[in-house]
Amino acid sequence: MNWKYLSPLLLAVACTSRVDTRAGEGEQVVIVYGHVTTDTLAHAITLSRSTGYFATAPPGTITGAVVTISCGAEVYPLAEDDALPGTYHLVHPLAGVPGRSYTLTVEEESGVYRATSLMPLTSEIDSIELRPSPVFKNQIEVLGHGTLPANERNFLSFHLYRNGIHVTAGLEDLFIVDDTYFQQREMRGVLCQLLDQGRQESALLPGDTVTLRVDVLPGEYARFLQQARQQARGANPIFGGQPANISTNIERVSPDGTTRVAGFFAAFATGWKSAVYLP
Repeated sequence: MNWKYLSPLLLAVACTSRVDTRAGEGEQVVIVYGHVTTDTLAHAITLSRSTGYFATAPPGTITGAVVTISCGAEVYPLAEDDALPGTYHLVHPLAGVPGRSYTLTVEEESGVYRATSLMPLTSEIDSIELRPSPVFKNQIEVLGHGTLPANERNFLSFHLYRNGIHVTAGLEDLFIVDDTYFQQREMRGVLCQLLDQGRQESALLPGDTVTLRVDVLPGEYARFLQQARQQARGANPIFGGQPANISTNIERVSPDGTTRVAGFFAAFATGWKSAVYLP
């Protein structure tokens, strides 16, 4: 990912802050990004350092940091990937638990940084259906059936996989909705995503497996992703857009200093459902 142009991000659970990451020449910004989900994975955190607004060199990775994720009294260490400097994976795979708060702590040479995220309740996807769109030309609609989380407000993002390959990974494909998209706490044939049959990567053949992933996001993280999309204007990778102010939930806890920090750590719930395409 091109972290050079990442503008700061969001908040820690309840309070949003904005940071201007348009670093001047010679000025650096510590970039922290990653998440934990309900999937059992060795979730990753990436650490890098911006190289200045006018620099042409890629952002520098931050190596040798001490990175942990904690939940209550439980502390889960991360280890740096030998093949990907600046990328830290959980030593043991972890499945997050909805309703719990997860705290990321990063200790590196410029200071200690921390962020906390409360994982929302998950949605239940009963089934999905595929049909040619009656509205959008050369598109196949992916409709979802299931129930929404029982908390006060939900933010959901929808992702599609064709035969296990993520085909909606770009910001231009990002689709986030809140409760106003649903009439009740149920998904009854709700349009979740479109598969463009004019794109090679998403064009379906009989027998292909289509998988819908529904993420239930904290409001702060949903807002961050929407801001990133607006700034990047569809750029891929996600942080390849022009520098700007984006909310952040990463905080410096020690020591006092001038090094700025940006990025986001999120905990969110995921749900999966697949269907075979039989036109």
